[in-house]
Order: sequence, then structure tokens, then C-alpha cells
Amino acid sequence: IAQQSGEIDQTYNVGNQSSFRRIDRFIIQPDHKIIVAGELIGDFGEHSTIGVARINEDGSFDQSFRSSFRPPIQGLVASLALQADGKVLVGHYQGVVRLNQDGSLDNSFNCALANQIGQIAVKSTGEILVLEKFNNGIDTLKQLSSSGEVDLSFSTRAGYYTSNFILQKDDKILVGQQRLLYTGMVDATYNP
Repeated sequence: IAQQSGEIDQTYNVGNQSSFRRIDRFIIQPDHKIIVAGELIGDFGEHSTIGVARINEDGSFDQSFRSSFRPPIQGLVASLALQADGKVLVGHYQGVVRLNQDGSLDNSFNCALANQIGQIAVKSTGEILVLEKFNNGIDTLKQLSSSGEVDLSFSTRAGYYTSNFILQKDDKILVGQQRLLYTGMVDATYNP
């Protein structure tokens, strides 16, 4: 981690007994702790493993967050998002899961999506937007309820080869050169 001057912050020490071989994704919590996903080594096991961990503000591992979640197939976490209640959404190559604040798997979250989740965002109302990626290059923006069910009233194709979207503060969604209303309908007033 670099200080404002651009120099390495020598006081920031990521894990004395644990470290990362690779970090794929990270998000910063409001309390400045960092949720990281990647290849973990050290006290997470004798061999390196792909997983999710939390780092304290000083760089030490947060031992109160112990996740047993391991992404299936290709071992990669493709996206992370933080809910207002502190739970963590984890998108991977076979769908999305939710972790509790302590890192345990939230079994109340049941999502039937089975493809790679390229991006996740949480709306102010608690619904979850996911970009489901397909091998044919067509990515679909879907909305999930807070418990993981696909909202069939919100299902719109984000477009060919779309790699991301932006969720605005008013819950409107920028996708490519279009803006969608919070319902998923195209905003006809938007003219980029």
C-alpha cells in the first residue's frame, strides 16, 4: 500500500503468517477493512487455496472472518460486492453466493444462476444486479431479490460483448450507450 507521497507504507503488513500469491478482487468496507479474493497461502492451509479473506486497516488478517467458500471451476472470484448489512456477495464462474459478516456461507441466499458473474452491484432498495456472462459473448443484466431469486420482471439484455455496467445513486443503470430505469426499461430521456 502506498502513502500519499507514493512511497511504500512500511507500517502496513499483510499477514505475518498468511499472505496472497494472487489478489483477483477486493472491496473496502466502511470501517476500512478490506475484503480480498485470491490465492491464499500460509495459515489458510498447507497448500495455497483460492478463497476470500478480510484484512484489517493495518494490513493484518482479520481472524474473525473465516470463509470456507472455495469457488468451483477455474478457481476464480470474478466479482465482489458489499451489502448495507455487511454481507458479502461473491460472483464466480458458476454463479453467486453470499457470505455472512463472519465469512460463513449464508444459506438463506439461494441463487439459481449457473454462469460466470462478471459484475455485481447492490441497489439502494436491496435488490442485486448481476452481469451474467455467456461463452457466446452475450452478457445479460439480471436483477435478484435480496434472497437470491431472479426477478423475472427485470430481465434485459445488456448487449453484445458488454463487460460492465454502472449503477447510479438513483438506481438507474448505465449499460453501453443506454441508460436503464430501475425497472430495467430503457430510459428514453437519456441522450448521450
